[in-house]
Amino acid sequence: MLFPTRCLLASALAGSCAFATTTTQPSSELKIPLVVPAGTPLRLEVEKTTFPKHVGDVVRARLAEPVYAFDKEVIPAGTEVVGHVTEFTEARKSVRVQKILSGNFGSFRHAEVLFDTILQKNGPPLKISASTGSGSVQVVEMRATPSQNTGHGVHGAVTQARQETNKEMAKFRDFLHSPDKFDVMRNAALAHSPYQPVKIDGRSRFDALLNTPQTFGTESVPVDQISQLGKVAPQSGELRANLVTPLNSGTTKTGAPVDALVMSPLFSADHQLVLPAGSHLMGKTTVARPAKRMHKNGQLRFVFQQVVLPKDVQTIQQQLASETQTVAQDSNQKIEAHLGGIVISRSAHVGVDEEGETKVQESKTRFIGPALSIALAAAATQRDTDDGSVRNNTGAQAGAGALAFGLAGAVIGRVWRPAGIAFGVAGAGRSVYKQFFGKGIDIDIPENTSLLVDFGRVGKTLPNPGTPAN
Repeated sequence: MLFPTRCLLASALAGSCAFATTTTQPSSELKIPLVVPAGTPLRLEVEKTTFPKHVGDVVRARLAEPVYAFDKEVIPAGTEVVGHVTEFTEARKSVRVQKILSGNFGSFRHAEVLFDTILQKNGPPLKISASTGSGSVQVVEMRATPSQNTGHGVHGAVTQARQETNKEMAKFRDFLHSPDKFDVMRNAALAHSPYQPVKIDGRSRFDALLNTPQTFGTESVPVDQISQLGKVAPQSGELRANLVTPLNSGTTKTGAPVDALVMSPLFSADHQLVLPAGSHLMGKTTVARPAKRMHKNGQLRFVFQQVVLPKDVQTIQQQLASETQTVAQDSNQKIEAHLGGIVISRSAHVGVDEEGETKVQESKTRFIGPALSIALAAAATQRDTDDGSVRNNTGAQAGAGALAFGLAGAVIGRVWRPAGIAFGVAGAGRSVYKQFFGKGIDIDIPENTSLLVDFGRVGKTLPNPGTPAN
């Protein structure tokens, strides 16, 4: 929606809608519509696990991130949003076969949800239409953190292992005190059950895209404040942005353009608006290396080099320049901004280092899998000879089969020794190849990923988005 250009200023002369022809009075203000455009993602988090069974079943979620229009928060975080199941879609055949081989003989469907109502805290329910094309996922917010020097050799490995152990213990303690620990335990049990019903996991997130724009009234903004937007490049602070350009270390080329939409405003130290929501951050990829054999993971880094104000703001600035007979300056400022954090699926294993580069995060515990699979494969070949009788090691056979082919492998491996040994050898070979010799992991950052963009303070403690920069 384009802002009105001729009748933006309320003149002090008998209701005239014309701008002053010479100078703009300090008291002059513009009426800026507070509009959240179509295509804006609502970051919704489901609090409790739900089991939808029919089309029309209710799904309740809450906003994980606030929604802004220009420089105002129009929908705060924590606001409840209600949706309904519109259909159940079947998983691809390859996915169904993989699940069956892993011992899952339950439902292979997932629920598509259309969110239609925002329950405003200080107003009537707001009717919306926000669709969720990719379903729900478990996400984690990864912040840029300084690298820690743990040393080299055996001492460094021991130190790193101790740090990871302490982190896992802290997570376990947090889990014990979590109010939804029983919900998590139930989901973990269902994940190993032969039958898995259609469910939406608690703490999973939907990215619901608005199908229609939403208007939240207008705001009076001083003319000089509008005129100054984009004239000064931001030097510090952090904001949230929505990635418009999908990135993948395996397919994206070095130098490829990157576009992100600003979702939260950025303020200066004296509480002046620097960048409104709706601006675009333009940049390029500086490092893009695909994953390679011998478990070499992909590398991906990108920076933002230019800010582009919303089209509506640019139109107003051009109109102001023509009315005051001044030359309009280019408001597309050169900037230097890096990735300060990312909100992404837990299964992506993507982190951010102190330089703003995305990296694959893998725990040292990944080596436990190959070691365990080799041990079970070896144990499956052994036989006990107590009391003069020969007995198969059925427990190891079942374990080897489970690591290779899930529940089905465990059952077959336990009752048929040759199959148990074969499954153990196959599972051990696959695990060793994957962790040591196979192709590494490519970094995949899909469209609409929530980014935390940092201006000039990479690796340090950052202010919350939407707050004044220090």
